Amino acid sequence: MSSQTSPALRKRLRTLPVHITLWLIGVVMVTPLLYGLISGFKSTSQLSSNPFGLPSPWVVSNYTDILGSSDFWRAIGSSTLIAVGTTVLTVAFAALAAFALARFAFRGRELLFAVFTMGLMLPFTVAIIPLFILLRTFDLLDNPLGVILPQAAFGLPITIIILRGFFREIPGEIEEAATLDGCSAFGFFWRILLPMARPALGTVSVLAIVGSWNNFFL
Repeated sequence: MSSQTSPALRKRLRTLPVHITLWLIGVVMVTPLLYGLISGFKSTSQLSSNPFGLPSPWVVSNYTDILGSSDFWRAIGSSTLIAVGTTVLTVAFAALAAFALARFAFRGRELLFAVFTMGLMLPFTVAIIPLFILLRTFDLLDNPLGVILPQAAFGLPITIIILRGFFREIPGEIEEAATLDGCSAFGFFWRILLPMARPALGTVSVLAIVGSWNNFFL
């Protein structure tokens, strides 16, 4: 009996440091969220006098006033619209560009890819003044498109880099077999490549929506 249980015990002991590390990382990540949630029930004076203790009394109106405010839900709706619109545009155009840069051989391909890569070197703040003038010229100020389009444009470089590397790993034999079956280039992209690239698409979608949600500067 002991000979049968000892390998399982040894396996648990080997994985114990990994589980402990994951639990510690989880605690580190969750603690600030809990602190912020509990602090939301405190008044301003409580935050100053008792920053780490429990609220006394619990000020529930801090949350009910916000959740009952139409301005709050309008802001949430605007942020959601902008984040989703930015993500859709970024992923859609980046996937098409990455497909062309990964699966087609044409003159200037690497130069074009280098141009996209150089977009990572341009800080967002450097372009804010000419971008403001451009948006004003096209009457896109105070318009969701005035935020969605620039965010999508600045999100293209990193998205194209990630998707191109993933698309190049797809075996060429799959594309050849699809072509022999009468599949066009776009058909291969839409029916075969995109379903196979769901992990990469999920990654760049998360990066795009988080980047848009956290971008308060524009």
